[in-house]
Amino acid sequence: MVSLTALQRKKLTQQLEETQTEQEAANKEIPPAVAEADPEQCPHCGHDELGKWGNASGLQRWRCKDCKKTFNALTGTPLARLRKKEKWLDNADAMIAGETIERTAELCGVHPNTAFRWRHRFLDCQKRAQSQDLAGIAECDETYFYRSEKGSKNLQRRPRKRGGDKIKRGSKELVPVITLRDRSGHGADRVALDGVPPYIKDLFNQHLLEDTLLITDGKRSLCAGAKKRGKGSHVRVLGKEARGKKGEPYHTQTVNAFHSMLKGWMTRFRGVATKYLANYVGWHRHLTEGHHRNDPNLFIQLAFNPLAVNQQLKVI
Repeated sequence: MVSLTALQRKKLTQQLEETQTEQEAANKEIPPAVAEADPEQCPHCGHDELGKWGNASGLQRWRCKDCKKTFNALTGTPLARLRKKEKWLDNADAMIAGETIERTAELCGVHPNTAFRWRHRFLDCQKRAQSQDLAGIAECDETYFYRSEKGSKNLQRRPRKRGGDKIKRGSKELVPVITLRDRSGHGADRVALDGVPPYIKDLFNQHLLEDTLLITDGKRSLCAGAKKRGKGSHVRVLGKEARGKKGEPYHTQTVNAFHSMLKGWMTRFRGVATKYLANYVGWHRHLTEGHHRNDPNLFIQLAFNPLAVNQQLKVI
C-alpha cells in the first residue's frame, strides 16, 4: 500500500469494497438448511464436544475439543466444497420438478457440467435413505434397464442395434432393478449390477418387518429369498393371478404400477449411464414418496444430513 499512488489506493479500496459487498450478498442467500445447520459430532473423530471457531464463506466453523480439527456443517458430506451455494435453492427446485440437465443449468445460471455435478452430489445421500420398516403387505418384483456406458470413452461392450429390442431377460445387457413396495406407499430398491440373488437377502432383511406379508410373482430368485423368511410370510402369485381379483389383496399391481411410473419418468433423460442408475432410481423414489414436501430448503437438508432423511422416513 505504501508504494501505491493515491489513485491506485482509491481504486484498490473500491474493488475490495465491491468484492466484500458481493460476498456478503451471496452469504445472505445461502440456504437456511445449510446456514443454520449445527453438527452433532466431529466428522473426523466422532467426538461430540464441539466449540464455535469463527466463520468462513458464510458458514459457521466448529472445532473439535478432542482432535482439535476444524470443520463446518458440510464437511464430510456429499455437498462439501461445492460452490455457489446461493444457487442451490434454484437447483433443488429444478430437481423437485425433475428437470433435465440443460434446463437445470438454464434455471440456475450455471454450466451444464456444474448442474450435472450438483445433481449427483444432491442424490448421493438420498439414494441410500430407504424405508427400514415396510409393514402390512409388501410386493416385490424386478424391472430392467439396458446396460449403458453413456459418457464413457472406453466402451466395454459392442453397440446395440435398434435399441436392443431382441435382448432377452437374463442377458448381461440388462440391469435388474429390484423394487419392494408396501401398500402405504413406502419402498426400497436395489440396482442389481452383479445379478439378482446377492441383493435379495439384503433387501428383505433390512427393509421388511418380521410380520410383513411378502407377495412376489414366480421368479425363482425372489421366491428363494422369500422362503428364508419362514412359513406364512410369503405368497406367490402366478400369471393372471398377479393382476389380482376384485376384493382380494394378493397381487403385484402396486409394484408394477410403480415400475411403469419409473420408466415413464426416466424417458425424459434419454438414457442413463448404468453407473448412475441407482441415483436416478433413488431420486424418483423420493419424488414419489414426497420426503421433500415440495420444499427446496428441505430437499437440500435431505441431501447432506442423514439424520434428517431418517426423520422424514419415519414421519411419512
